[in-house]
Amino acid sequence: MRLNLVCFLILIMVSTLSFASIVKIDNKINVDKLMRNVNLMKLIDDRNAKNLHAQMKNPKKSTQFINELDEFIAVGFKLQPFEKTTIVEFNKNYKELKRKIYFEPWFGVGEFNPKEIPTTTLQQGWENAQSCMERQGDAIPKELKRVVIFKTLNTSRIIYDYVFEDPKGMSGICKEVLYTPIQKNVSKETCERGVVTTCHFDIKNPTPK
Repeated sequence: MRLNLVCFLILIMVSTLSFASIVKIDNKINVDKLMRNVNLMKLIDDRNAKNLHAQMKNPKKSTQFINELDEFIAVGFKLQPFEKTTIVEFNKNYKELKRKIYFEPWFGVGEFNPKEIPTTTLQQGWENAQSCMERQGDAIPKELKRVVIFKTLNTSRIIYDYVFEDPKGMSGICKEVLYTPIQKNVSKETCERGVVTTCHFDIKNPTPK
């Protein structure tokens, strides 16, 4: 009788641990899937975006892993009936958290549909960017603050813009590396340094990309 009771208790413990593991897995964010499937019409009233951002909600934190980014932003622009830039912060369930509208254009980048995002994952892109920069003799940190997806105006290429903190730089000011993954009009990946930028994207004080 005692043996049966012990086996029963062990079975309950194993089941509880298994359930906890499943819940933990379900709670993980797949940033690539989230970006590719975002309903822009619901968020910014347009099928295309100027930017899609994923960043650490806590501005003081950095990470090596894209799926640990937990704050998301969509930027859209409309010319008619008047110039209007819409910036919306949303969570992993696509629930709108904040909205800001500016009656001015969002310069410097083209529009893209999430379905245009290359098959290279953002995590693989981050690792590729590190290797690519290292081959150029310009190593970058292993951790990042945020990533921005945008489309160039002149070449119509999708860029993964990785923003990382410079250990020797000022607090809150970051650098970036622009990684171009293989895609329809790109047969070879490329990487290059970007500009100095803010580490955390604030929709109340946005910086165009």
